Amino acid sequence: MQIKLLKSLFFSAFILISFLTLNAQTGTLKGIITDKNNKETLPGANVAIVGTTLGASADFDGFYNIENVKPGTYSLTVSFISYNPVTINNVNIESGKTTTLNFQMEEAVISLAEANVVSYKKTNTEVALMNTIKASEMVVSGISGQQISKTQDRDASEVVKRVPGVTIVDNRFVMVRGLSERYNNVWLNNASTPSSEADVKAFSFDVIPSSMLDNLLIFKTPSAELPGDFAGGAIQVFTKNFPDKDFINISYSTAFREKSTFGNFYKTNGSKTDFLGFDNGIRKLPNDFPTRLQSISNSDYDQQKLKDFTKGLNNDWTADKTIAIPDQRLSLELAKKFKIGKITAANISSLNYSNTFSHNIVERYGFENGDSSYTYIDEQYVNSVKVGVLHNWAFNFGNNKILFRNLFNQSGQNKSILRTGEEYSNGDIIQAYEFKNTNRTTYSGQLAGEHISQNETSKLNWTLGYALAGRNEPDTKRLTLTLEQSNESPNYGKFHVLIPSGVDPKYAGRIFLLTKEKIMMISSNYSKKILFNNFEPEIKAGFYSEFKSRSFTPRILGFVAGKNYSWSQEFNPIDSIFSDNSINSDKIKLSEITNPSDAYSSENKLMAGYLSLKIPIIKKINVITGLRIEKNLQTLTSKDVEPIKIDTVNLFPSVNISYNISKKSLLRLAYGKTINRPEFREIAPFVFYDFESRAVVYGNPKLKNAIIHNYDLRFEFYPSPSEVINIGGFYKKFINPIESIMIQAGSGINYSFANAEYSTSKGVEIEARKNLSSLENQNNFLKVFKDFTVLFNASIIKSQVYFDKTIYKTEKDRAMQGQSPYIVNSGIYYTNDSLNLMISVMYNVIGKRIIFAGDPNNPDIYELPRNVLDITFKKKIGKHIQLKGGIQDILNQKVVYNQIETAENSNTTHNTMTFRPGRYYSLGITYEF
Repeated sequence: MQIKLLKSLFFSAFILISFLTLNAQTGTLKGIITDKNNKETLPGANVAIVGTTLGASADFDGFYNIENVKPGTYSLTVSFISYNPVTINNVNIESGKTTTLNFQMEEAVISLAEANVVSYKKTNTEVALMNTIKASEMVVSGISGQQISKTQDRDASEVVKRVPGVTIVDNRFVMVRGLSERYNNVWLNNASTPSSEADVKAFSFDVIPSSMLDNLLIFKTPSAELPGDFAGGAIQVFTKNFPDKDFINISYSTAFREKSTFGNFYKTNGSKTDFLGFDNGIRKLPNDFPTRLQSISNSDYDQQKLKDFTKGLNNDWTADKTIAIPDQRLSLELAKKFKIGKITAANISSLNYSNTFSHNIVERYGFENGDSSYTYIDEQYVNSVKVGVLHNWAFNFGNNKILFRNLFNQSGQNKSILRTGEEYSNGDIIQAYEFKNTNRTTYSGQLAGEHISQNETSKLNWTLGYALAGRNEPDTKRLTLTLEQSNESPNYGKFHVLIPSGVDPKYAGRIFLLTKEKIMMISSNYSKKILFNNFEPEIKAGFYSEFKSRSFTPRILGFVAGKNYSWSQEFNPIDSIFSDNSINSDKIKLSEITNPSDAYSSENKLMAGYLSLKIPIIKKINVITGLRIEKNLQTLTSKDVEPIKIDTVNLFPSVNISYNISKKSLLRLAYGKTINRPEFREIAPFVFYDFESRAVVYGNPKLKNAIIHNYDLRFEFYPSPSEVINIGGFYKKFINPIESIMIQAGSGINYSFANAEYSTSKGVEIEARKNLSSLENQNNFLKVFKDFTVLFNASIIKSQVYFDKTIYKTEKDRAMQGQSPYIVNSGIYYTNDSLNLMISVMYNVIGKRIIFAGDPNNPDIYELPRNVLDITFKKKIGKHIQLKGGIQDILNQKVVYNQIETAENSNTTHNTMTFRPGRYYSLGITYEF
């Protein structure tokens, strides 16, 4: 029923948009703009119709096109940097006809005499993005900096979900075409990015503030010059690099979150540097702390030393009550252009800071074999801090460009979970706590060069990159208390702390995790156009080399009961239980269950080279075919465990065919082979207990590489330089896909990773962007819509994963884990230049998808669809002040996870998690110097 409804929605939207593209009683003006002396085209030159808001920029071939011009006589102006402006009067536009008017421009004499003027192609405008997508040799989608500015999006994770076929998981990780984050490859400014997560292969997009973004592109079809390790999308993120003008901007914003701001907030005492996103060391283990507590003997001397070590730890086990203040955000941006002889230099720098608070009430329900196992109510209090720095340099001289780009982000999160609930298997009524501090450090830097020959027939670019990501989780504390329910006990009705006889992370546990990842890379790409009269093939070649290393160091500690431990102690106040007087070898003491094999170090060495050829079969058909070869060596070493080594050489052929039906439309057909390699954590033997999901997670050293065959077909139509209608389909076949699976264990649920036999994913995508200015000439009523732009993109996807029943006897064939069956993004923008006002309304929904794949006794856990509606406004006051604000998540629908238990004659739905994030109101001001 849902699929039929969505198909109807697609068809209706397509008919509506197609109808709106029809021009009624209007004319068209088009032509080409060239240099008068050398006859070369001038991409980016602007044509404006005097007295109207109509105009256009020349595309990469110098052509401009202005549609929906009301019949009449007009004056035109043409402008371009370092060229004399041109004005043409008495241009007659007739209804239903196309007027062709070509322009020749002369360079400004003063510019030639005084300086070597270099023009720079804008890359952050919507028109520039459309031209990039149209000229691309592959199927690609994206979003421009200009469109980003029309939303409330605060970081790249919120920006990227506006791109067709893209969704966000956990507010940080990107899914393309419904595929989980593992199937995406993220590059920042043409350099590989590290994973800041311990458990998944994913770049955390929330580390990049939206104000730093120039544009974002997602390549959906393979090509020889793209990395071979992706199936959903190869994501290219570009930060701002060359400013249009000098500026200094200072911005401040504040925000109110329903049921969080001005409400009670519980937070542990932290370090004095928490407000900067990092711990100053108060939570870490002392420098002289033993490497392994298991090695400490029972002698009085060693036990006294252990007691001293324990007292040296931070033994505060409670959260203090405070008030959540409104969210605070502050940014400073600077841009400067200047000359150094014949070199044009530019710098863009920015500093961003945010401090936010959120409080969610999360309901959790557990089921085993169809019966309720527990009910929890989690009060989650999260204080997040981010500090971001962007510092980019660009140097232009002639046809050469040198770029030095730096992005640094430090983020910290203090999270307190106060849990109440009941565990039905043992009849316990419990209170539980988790106090967790997470610090993430991310740096990405590149030194790059771009060099173009004088006749623009050959191009060379190169990049040297270094990146690091650190994730520090010092001293996560977990505590569980149970209610005394015996009427005969003197402590009836009181909660008591559970001190186990052996270390258990759930009971008085202390966990220290440290992950460090570094990447060094070098790449170069060369292209050459070969001229044979009208036949102009192009050859491309390049190489890529990357060295990645990761180290992971865990410590799993916990308090255990000594031989003289008195059960009655558990009813004392928590601070008293863990006081210095209570810690003793015969009462309670610190112990450890960290295994030597839990810590690991790993490396990945990748060498790649490619060769591709662009062949213009005829004037309208281009074929780009190529071959990429990658040698990859992945190793993981851990104490007392046999080293893991995956050494492969793979060939990745690809072909992309484009048929230019007309200057406004084209058809694309593509095939490519790609790979998905296991991530370090997925093959590591480390066993980890997740407090929130109440489950154990461990790796699988026997994982194999997954091979993917990708097929794409897409039709693209560009009614104007800022409008687009795309519709296409894709099909993917995965051999040995890697899945996150749920395993029934005696004491609960375990999660691990496994290769399925194969899987398929197929879908249809539609994207449309339409300016409603053409309605201005319909009638007076419709004139009110002339300043509106409509955006719509959606996908319908069907996937299926198949397991080898001889190996995975309990697994059933099902949809791919993480795959969304449909995705819809839509929006409407109102832009009035005379009022300096912009208003946008954005809508997003994703289909029901598997979050955790189950087994026959524990059905798959799904995330249900959730409608999200945002509204934003931006108003400029005078020359220097700009206000921006809005409301996010207006509908405030519940986040719901559920399971469907299938019986012989009926199905029963069980919710496993629900919560409401809360509406978010924000208001900010920017002062432009």
